[in-house]
Order: sequence, then C-alpha cells, then structure tokens
Amino acid sequence: MNITNSILQAKEYFSLAQNATLYTQPVLLYYGYINLLSATYVLKNGKIPNVENHGMVIIKNGDSIGEIKIHLNNEKSGALAIFAKLLDTNLDIKKLKDLKINELFSVIPETLDYYIMSYTKNPIHIIPVDEVIHQKNIKKIE
Repeated sequence: MNITNSILQAKEYFSLAQNATLYTQPVLLYYGYINLLSATYVLKNGKIPNVENHGMVIIKNGDSIGEIKIHLNNEKSGALAIFAKLLDTNLDIKKLKDLKINELFSVIPETLDYYIMSYTKNPIHIIPVDEVIHQKNIKKIE
C-alpha cells in the first residue's frame, strides 16, 4: 500500500462526492474516509491493516431507506472496528448500538442538504459551517 496513493484516492473520492447525488455520495465519502484512515493506520503502526470486511451488516427495518439499520460486527478484523480503534484505543465496538441510516446522515456534513430535505422533523446532529473568505488589506472606496 502506498500512503501517497491512498491520500490522492481519498481526495478524488471527496471531489467526486461534491457533485454526486444521494445514490452514490455516501459510497464515495465512505471510500474516501477508508483511504485516509488506511494511510493513517500505516503511518501510525508501520504496517497495512488486516481488514477482512466492512465490519457491519445491514438490517432492513421497514420500507424507508432511512430506517435501515447498520449493525456493527467483526470487532477483530472489520474495517469499522480497526479504524475506530485507531481513533480511540479504548473503544469497545461490542457496546455500540445499531445505527439507522437517517441517524448516520444527520452527522455527515456532506449529506446535510439531503438529510434536511428528507427528514424535516428529525434533529440535526452537526453544526453547519459556511466557508468564509477573509480578505486582508481591502482598500475602502470613498
């Protein structure tokens, strides 16, 4: 695994996600994050992580996409567990609850617009931040 290639791939996934629809945007964001986390893991541990699978399964829960649950499993070689432990070494993946898709969308800034359109009655779990460009040495026009 080449760390530079992982970072460049992540950048491209994020770039593509900016113009993607809800159908593909979450997948592009997921693989962007996985590439960044893989590079971080190699930098921190000096070896490639032994990832066997995503570390989660999907459980259908009703007719709505937002009600689909993500059940976390494979705490030893699942990507979710490996990378979560990279960020928090004390995390016990077995103690985490199932996540609904709509809960997941409520915390991802890139999917915020879709979340607000789809789940108008549900709370937002992030603070939206707009990019502000500061200009120095602006001359006043009198």
